[in-house]
Amino acid sequence: ILADFADELRVAGKAPGFRTVAQWQALTDGAMMKHAKILAVFDDDQLGEAMKRMMSADYLTDFNLATLMRFVKNVKK
Repeated sequence: ILADFADELRVAGKAPGFRTVAQWQALTDGAMMKHAKILAVFDDDQLGEAMKRMMSADYLTDFNLATLMRFVKNVKK
């Protein structure tokens, strides 16, 4: 989930400017791992759709797994 999330940010042009392994390791701190475990129960399609909605939200500037979790859980039909 973390790798897919980082790859989606890169593709969308919103990837962090990390240059070292330690910087990427900081991304996987305890809070990110907690959210990754919660998101693991959702399938790829659900996560992909939530990621698209999150990336297209004009009011967002902080893209993280906690935000993605809100978009997965708050699906509007």
